[in-house]
Amino acid sequence: FCLSLWLAQRAGEHISNFWRSHFYGFFSGLMFGLCVVGRQPYLVALVGFAWLAVKSREYRKLSFTFLLAATPLPLMLFTTWGGMTPPLIAAFEAEKSHLSLTHLVLSVSQSAISYYFLFPKQILRKFQYALIVVLIFVFLTPWIDRFVVAELSERLPVRFFFQRILGGWHHQVARYVLVSTFALGAFWVGQLLYRFIHSKNSIEQALLAGGVALAVHPLFIAHNYSSRYILGGVLVLSILETRSEVCSIGWKWPRFILGYGIAMAVAA
Repeated sequence: FCLSLWLAQRAGEHISNFWRSHFYGFFSGLMFGLCVVGRQPYLVALVGFAWLAVKSREYRKLSFTFLLAATPLPLMLFTTWGGMTPPLIAAFEAEKSHLSLTHLVLSVSQSAISYYFLFPKQILRKFQYALIVVLIFVFLTPWIDRFVVAELSERLPVRFFFQRILGGWHHQVARYVLVSTFALGAFWVGQLLYRFIHSKNSIEQALLAGGVALAVHPLFIAHNYSSRYILGGVLVLSILETRSEVCSIGWKWPRFILGYGIAMAVAA
């Protein structure tokens, strides 16, 4: 997936050279197809490329070259399986709900915490709005508790820390920590959607669409959610921020690792 994104970047940098840009675009698509064969959820990232093909005349031909190279391998695999998952897994999933609000909330919350640790300016600029959203969610905690908090508070990795320090109060603290985390995730999605709507740059819109699609795809994973699912979305959005932010990358990955660790501890 990383190699596909790097090749796509190179293709965009050489857009004025038809043959070179399409050379990079073709192999970017080929790498993406291999990625989808290994991890089918990455398929949702095609939303970004599809948007680019529709909205930008400059990148339309390049997007079609990418899609032409990206689709054959996954298409052959899905045809063999008779669906997007192997038959045995498909039969198992048929017995469970096809949507998981809990997994959606976890993915968005973890992505938001990791993203804001990596790019803290994005929340510091809008801190007052983020605080308002958190306070609204805290006020609505009894209602939110019915859907996801009650289930997750028992799985909270830091629950034992709260239990040791706070004793019988640890359940209430865990609830409000989780709700605050969910509020941050909701604010993050809203912030990205606002940028998407108001952006006049097709590449920025494509990266935003692909990043958000990767962040919300766990909604369709009914079982075996893993926190590693957030990495693709955060990576795509990191490319977007490093395109628009002139600064050294040196301290970004330590911050990301710290944020990812905290996200796992609070909502894993």
